[in-house]
Amino acid sequence: MRCRGKQICVVITFLTCYFLFIIIRLQKQDLSESLRQLIRPLPMNIAFVCVGEKTTALMERAAKTLLFHRTTPAHIHIIGDHTCYNTLTTIVQHWKAADDVTVTLYPWYEHKGKVEWMPTTHYSGIYGILKLILPEILPESVKKVILLDTDIVLNADIHELWGHFRKMAPDNLIGVATEQSPWYHKFTEWPAQNGVGFNTGVLLLHLHRMRERNWNQIWKSETLQPLTIHKKVRLGDQDIFNVVAKERPELIYQLPCTWNVQWREDRRPCLSPEISPLLKLVHFNRPVKEVRGILRTPEFVALMKKVDEMEPST
Repeated sequence: MRCRGKQICVVITFLTCYFLFIIIRLQKQDLSESLRQLIRPLPMNIAFVCVGEKTTALMERAAKTLLFHRTTPAHIHIIGDHTCYNTLTTIVQHWKAADDVTVTLYPWYEHKGKVEWMPTTHYSGIYGILKLILPEILPESVKKVILLDTDIVLNADIHELWGHFRKMAPDNLIGVATEQSPWYHKFTEWPAQNGVGFNTGVLLLHLHRMRERNWNQIWKSETLQPLTIHKKVRLGDQDIFNVVAKERPELIYQLPCTWNVQWREDRRPCLSPEISPLLKLVHFNRPVKEVRGILRTPEFVALMKKVDEMEPST
């Protein structure tokens, strides 16, 4: 282009260079964002069954410790009510985690008809039984999930626990740690592996394999005989997972007990010393969640003080 004046040529040249600079910068930003999306890890799927104010209060503490230690994106699935869902979304916002933590609600009452036929005397009622049908409740796009009880406190990054999915054998559907109380040994004749059994406060569920293997048929068929004898399940979903584990041990991957240290007076030791860097998760699996007496060790008090003081980084 011919310019009539020297000043006009300078202005045109300047504007051309400026716009080229802007275009190149925008292209670089788009490329950087695309690269970030490519290398960004896929979110872990984490689920809670959470209904009512008391359970919501417990979930607040569990979620706080989850977000404090978390280093990767997460999708939290709530099988519960709007009280719990609204509380959790508020916590996620408070922890400035909304960019990489998603929360989805699956109203519990839409699924209760599938399990309310199961007689149970556990204090969690029918809500706990919903854990058995997670492969049906969650969409098929969710291939794996960590299912946590609300009465837990995390002392480590849950991404470490997610890594145990890679350690599962091809036949394993469920990852679970042993029961540390003498329940199945002393107080019930309900079937449990080696008379010890497993505690389902922390579960790794390989949903894709469970759907392929028709998990719904497995747990119902294996529960039929003991239910005929005992008439009810006293520990809710845990009794059912345990009878499956006893009859179909190949389906079970045993988690280290450090990922489900059950804090109760009659527990068998899991760690020595019990409060140490090896302790990953504490589970208050007792009707009374407040810890008193001999369980209030100095180490435990220090851990809970740390939990109380957890706040988002600025």
